[in-house]
Amino acid sequence: MKASKESVKRRLQILKGQLGGLEKMVDEDRYCMDVLTLSLAIQRAMKEMDHLIMEEHMNSCVQEGVRSGKSKEVTKELMDLFEVIRK
Repeated sequence: MKASKESVKRRLQILKGQLGGLEKMVDEDRYCMDVLTLSLAIQRAMKEMDHLIMEEHMNSCVQEGVRSGKSKEVTKELMDLFEVIRK
């Protein structure tokens, strides 16, 4: 995760702010659609961050695992992850 670490950390800081804003909106009994809109935006941002992390993993850890003869382990790890995503 070396190459994208700063990008992920930056996104996490933004998400922290958005979550704080979401909590404040709930505390203030804001309009449900406004709360939902922010919640959906946070979920979309999380998915984008997950994609960035997965891309980095595929470009580094997976390739290194295959090169070092651990392709079965790497494949199982990815399949386990995809099973979690499917649920």
